[in-house]
Amino acid sequence: MIKWLPDVGPADRAVDVAARSLRSRLDAVRAYFRRAVKDPDEPENFHQARVWTRRAESALSLYEDLLPPRQLKRLRKTLRQIRRAAGRVRDCDVFAKRIVGKGEVWPKKLRKERKRAHKKLGALYDRLGRDRRLRRQVEKLIDRLRTRNADRTERFADRARTAIRPLVDAFFDASPASASDADALHKFRLAGKDLRYAMESLAPAFAPPFRDELYPTLANLQERLGVLNDLSSTEERLTKRIDETGDPARLSDLRRRLAGTGEEMVRARQEFEKNWTPSIRDALRTRFTELCGNPG
Repeated sequence: MIKWLPDVGPADRAVDVAARSLRSRLDAVRAYFRRAVKDPDEPENFHQARVWTRRAESALSLYEDLLPPRQLKRLRKTLRQIRRAAGRVRDCDVFAKRIVGKGEVWPKKLRKERKRAHKKLGALYDRLGRDRRLRRQVEKLIDRLRTRNADRTERFADRARTAIRPLVDAFFDASPASASDADALHKFRLAGKDLRYAMESLAPAFAPPFRDELYPTLANLQERLGVLNDLSSTEERLTKRIDETGDPARLSDLRRRLAGTGEEMVRARQEFEKNWTPSIRDALRTRFTELCGNPG
């Protein structure tokens, strides 16, 4: 599965690009959903299942006005269920990566939590007819998309220019004043995800630097925000376990890990602030304005 759309150009019909974009993303969701159920010991399956549902949701938003409302609502609900179910397992994996050393055994409570989360994912898979229902939803959506818009002549470039601007504005408007503001960082990260996944779908409509220059810069920033998010989640989980445990030895270990996570958080915030200064932010916004106003 690849996130970019090959053999697509600015002059193509938006409807045709929409069908290709939705197909590629929804097929990837189905593939990773199936892999996550069948191969629970591979953490990447859960990560990719969640990522591809977000990519699919982004594509649905970009072409929402072209889609049949009833099928769109049903598919969005299914994607949300898959993302949340895969996310529960993924959260366990991320936490374990932070607190469990190489070769160490996972804490019993965490193993049970992950097993329960995977069982719920499997139950969802069964409720969806082991992929059959999702496949039918995808086929019906794309068929209705083409039927409803058979005579539509809108160019992909025109739609891309209109769609990207509010996402760029929302991203920069969400830029936090401080890396210590967890709520602001979270909102900024979500706005960055919305922009990043839209860029993947819309890249063929713009000049090469859109994909080769702007996208890597945004992806790098998102990685740093992801680290901060993971550390914040780890702190919350460790704090909860400290409140719940009655074992003195376990309590000492948890407090040691929490202190270490706090130190990592300080370094990660400093690194983020070093790479997201007002001058860097303003220069990037100017470059977005230059490139997004001129599809190729």
